[in-house]
Amino acid sequence: MEKIAVLGILIENRAENAPEMQEIITKYGNIIFGRMGTPSLNKHNGIISLHLEADDEKIQQFAGELKQLSGITVSYCYLN
Repeated sequence: MEKIAVLGILIENRAENAPEMQEIITKYGNIIFGRMGTPSLNKHNGIISLHLEADDEKIQQFAGELKQLSGITVSYCYLN
């Protein structure tokens, strides 16, 4: 069964860590229906919020791939 989830990403040192993270986000683009990104006040870090619709396994797989990256912190919650 497909679920709706919000996945939050904290990116430390955006210039260095964002490109590899972006490749993974693009790979899972078919389950993303909303995205908002903002830089931190110091402009070195950033926060991305993704709205997802997929089954548990796919959401966990996506989050797991992101968590393997250096400088990336990931958390998600289901809304249904």
